[in-house]
Amino acid sequence: QGVLGVSEEDMRTEYLLTGLYNKKSVEGEKIEPVFSLLNSKEGANINEKIENFLTKTIGVTKDQIEQIRSIFLEND
Repeated sequence: QGVLGVSEEDMRTEYLLTGLYNKKSVEGEKIEPVFSLLNSKEGANINEKIENFLTKTIGVTKDQIEQIRSIFLEND
C-alpha cells in the first residue's frame, strides 16, 4: 500500500479492519514496531520511507516498484 501512495492513517485503518473481518483480535500496538522501523528510514513521508526501505534494505528495484504500480494503479 505504501508504494501505491496510501497514507499512513489509511494503512493503519486497513490493518485494524482486516482483523475485524477475519474475526481475530487485532491490536493497533502490533503494527507500531513496523511503522517505527519505517519511520526511521529516510524520506519526506511514509510512502518515500517505504520505497527507500524496499530498495535500500530489501533489494527491490525501482523497476519492480513501477511494475507493482502499473498493475494496481489506473493510468490516466
